[in-house]
Amino acid sequence: MGAVGGRRNLARDVPLLIVIVIWSLNFSINRYGVTHGFDPLVYGGLRYLFAGIFFVAVTLRIEGKLLPRREDWFVLGVFTILATLLNQIAFFYAIHLTTASTVSLCFGMLPAFVGLVGIAQGLRRPTRLHWLATIISFGGVALVAIGGSTDISGDLGGVLLALLAVITFSCFTIGLSRLQGKYSAYHLSAMISIATAFPLLGLGAHGAAHMHWGSLSWLTWGSLAYTTVIGFIVSNILWIRALQTSGPNRSSLWANLQVFGGAAVGVLLLGESLGGLQIAGGAVIAAGIALTATKLKLKGGAPALE
Repeated sequence: MGAVGGRRNLARDVPLLIVIVIWSLNFSINRYGVTHGFDPLVYGGLRYLFAGIFFVAVTLRIEGKLLPRREDWFVLGVFTILATLLNQIAFFYAIHLTTASTVSLCFGMLPAFVGLVGIAQGLRRPTRLHWLATIISFGGVALVAIGGSTDISGDLGGVLLALLAVITFSCFTIGLSRLQGKYSAYHLSAMISIATAFPLLGLGAHGAAHMHWGSLSWLTWGSLAYTTVIGFIVSNILWIRALQTSGPNRSSLWANLQVFGGAAVGVLLLGESLGGLQIAGGAVIAAGIALTATKLKLKGGAPALE
């Protein structure tokens, strides 16, 4: 029975493992796009627009409605849409300033920050273990920043923006946990994606006007296509299924692997280098994740929007 159960668990985890691979690739492929011709805000806005159109179409076909309930406007607007907008601005400028590996490792702070936001919202009780894990995780990120192999000012700015992306994603996670159960995953993806796309494109209008659209290579367009279709739409669908089959807590634990997968892909795909201090920082971050991830039990599990 134990062997059979193990095989069943592995079979249920296949969509989840595919998602982790996709998300690990996202850091590097997004970086390629924003460093080879695309303005960061235009790139992010187009991803959310195309994905939003898809999820709106699916939601309307399945549920026949899109607008949220009036009592959910504040949570949806502040903790999901505004948080996602700020997250995308911070993320794409972070990945433009510093390496995909560095940004990926910084996302190891996510369990700690989700816990801090949960404490601030009264959803979790503070514990010594969580404070210890948070301090350890910050120490790991400090080592990653200090050990940056590129220009130190660019690395520092990128790290600070990456941390802002993590903080805003944590707020999004808490907001989403308040809405799950009221709306389907497709409905939430539709509302958040389409409502985030237009402000991003509006803020990126100046960059779009000064972009050399004709000089964008097929690889640059391919990066946008991959991170939109595979990295956003397909990964969200697989993640929804993974939550249903593997459960939210198991899925959340596996999701932490993208932090180290993203760093590895940056080294292998983009030829980025990780210094000794950055490797040590990654190990320290892993220790912080290990202390917090198993205690993180938010309704619905980790969110999917990338």
